[in-house]
Amino acid sequence: MGDTFDVSDITAESVKKWTPSVVCKWVVSTAMEEDIGKHFVEHSINGELLLRLEFADMNKLGVVNVGDEFALWDRIEVLQRVCKKPATANLQMPSWPMRLVKLLTFAFADTSEGKSVEDLKNEIVAAHGNVAIVSTLVWAIAFDIFYNCAYSTFCLSDALNPLPPDHFCITSGGFDLDGWRLNAFYCFSGLSAIFLLFSTVFAVIQIIMVFEMSDELELEIFLDLIGGATALPGIFLVIGIVCIPVPITLYMIWNSMHGCYFQTKHWMEDHPAANLTNLVMSYVAEAGVLFLAITTIVWWIPVFIGDLYQCKVDAMKEDIEMVEGNFKDLDLGDAHF
Repeated sequence: MGDTFDVSDITAESVKKWTPSVVCKWVVSTAMEEDIGKHFVEHSINGELLLRLEFADMNKLGVVNVGDEFALWDRIEVLQRVCKKPATANLQMPSWPMRLVKLLTFAFADTSEGKSVEDLKNEIVAAHGNVAIVSTLVWAIAFDIFYNCAYSTFCLSDALNPLPPDHFCITSGGFDLDGWRLNAFYCFSGLSAIFLLFSTVFAVIQIIMVFEMSDELELEIFLDLIGGATALPGIFLVIGIVCIPVPITLYMIWNSMHGCYFQTKHWMEDHPAANLTNLVMSYVAEAGVLFLAITTIVWWIPVFIGDLYQCKVDAMKEDIEMVEGNFKDLDLGDAHF
């Protein structure tokens, strides 16, 4: 086990092997008074207990000076962060294509470490609750599109008077589409509705299961058992949302009244139905939708994911440099340095 420590090898496994005397030496090495370090020996605080200490314990250890309490705790807190986030220490900035992969697999939402079981419970409930709300709202839109994409018949009717002998009915394709366009419209709107529905179902089921756990040990074991399945609601939400632009794009291009395809065709053929205003507005609408969809999926969301990883990498780098430098750059306003 040894009676020394190596600041270049600070991991949870190595710190847990520290004896109280090693903990004392580490505390003194961070420019704290030797008398403060001795408190850890007196109270038998080894490495494992050191990683479990809280700010309230500083006074219990015998540190009565308020400045020393904060100075000591800031050092311990940094050490705990480094030890509790081993995966974050090896985290790297993902490339742009990998950011899109992490978006589709919802892997970006599984990067937090070092949280208590109670914090994990709150995180799952809050995250899944938000996913369920968004999925339900978007599902209503997707299902409405899906439900109404069949052929429909519209007839004149009058509940008070008999219908005239020359009454008529109009039969139209769903959303004024036909052929492969209507088939694709039906397929992707249906897929979107199904994925969003099951996103809500999985989110609600997992929330119920989390609340069914009687204590922290049960919850910890449950989270280990389901593993990556906690990301299913998010994955289904992303797939459902990705499917929706397909029927929207098909409708905006190929519906006969305002679609840019038929408006362009009528204009080129000098058709009586050609309308310059409709033509311009159809292209403006399509360009706006494509611009928002592309910039959001290809630019803004990957940028946000990159920022998420960057802040984790930078924060861990700063903590590691602080520990390896024995906290020489830690400005606490005290006179220890």
